[in-house]
Amino acid sequence: VLTLLCCCFSPLLWAQQYGLFNTRTLFDGFENPAQKTFVLDSSRKFASNFLLPNLGINVANKGNSDFIRKLINEGKYNMKDLPLRAAEINAAYQNSNIYLLTFRIFQSYKFQKEMGFAWQVRTDAHVTYTNETLAMLDDYKRFQPYENEDFTNAFNNKGYAQSYHQFSVTYRENYNKKLAFGAKISLLSGITYNKLNIVESYFNPGSSTSPLRASLNGTYKASFLEKEEISSKDAIPTFKNPGLSFSLGTSYTSKSGVFLMANLKDLGFIKWAKSSYYNKFNNLNDPLIIIDPQASASSIERQITRIATDNETHKSFLSPTNAKIDFMVSKSFSFSHPFSY
Repeated sequence: VLTLLCCCFSPLLWAQQYGLFNTRTLFDGFENPAQKTFVLDSSRKFASNFLLPNLGINVANKGNSDFIRKLINEGKYNMKDLPLRAAEINAAYQNSNIYLLTFRIFQSYKFQKEMGFAWQVRTDAHVTYTNETLAMLDDYKRFQPYENEDFTNAFNNKGYAQSYHQFSVTYRENYNKKLAFGAKISLLSGITYNKLNIVESYFNPGSSTSPLRASLNGTYKASFLEKEEISSKDAIPTFKNPGLSFSLGTSYTSKSGVFLMANLKDLGFIKWAKSSYYNKFNNLNDPLIIIDPQASASSIERQITRIATDNETHKSFLSPTNAKIDFMVSKSFSFSHPFSY
């Protein structure tokens, strides 16, 4: 469970999230359902990416990031300078959207009707985590200066990571010369899912003569527990974990040339198979006690992790997709048409 916090995100020291609108590319047309991708009198009737992936990736990390710089530049994961008992919670975010195959058809000159088909692979992750968690992943001896001191809510981490295939059908048309509508309906096939939510935690590092104590209270859901359960076959869409999502979009061009666009994107869910794992854990009244003061950091990490993963049950559950609403306003000036978000 603790290592999930480092697997759910890709590191980046400085980042910004962005969106591309009004580019009239295939990627733009599938992401923003009301958007046109064909240009009258110059485009062909069919358009495709010919198995050349189109993609978008956003990655961000908020909070302590010096350890990421050292990991990238020096290849070392070192938490010796990380402040403990910090009030600020760190956060990491990752999103990727890869279109493996796209095919779009220009159906009608009147109302400029377009229909499209796409196969994409998506990953979404969002994690909040404490400095104490990073320190434990490095070496629990980082806590030696705090012998026999209680750490309340030191491991109150939460987050999820989800990946899935998305097979979509899109349709758009002009209502009139100014107004257009579009829709996208998708069939989903889940690949992997992990969600951890620790609402209470307690930790006492002990000393050379007294035991280490740890307690957690929360829930854990996952499509797998051990990495050995994942194979290359899981990347093949089998619809073992099926789902649905839809997107709606509209655009409007005013007489003054102002272009407005709004979208509700990828609102849906995935139903994970009955073989998935679910565990509600709470050992606050019966803390885990590790007596051996010479135990290795990896051994202690595994034993704390088992609090959340032991006694799990097989259970089907629903997970939402990473839906969002976005707007765009732009205006043409001479030969340029800047896009914004």
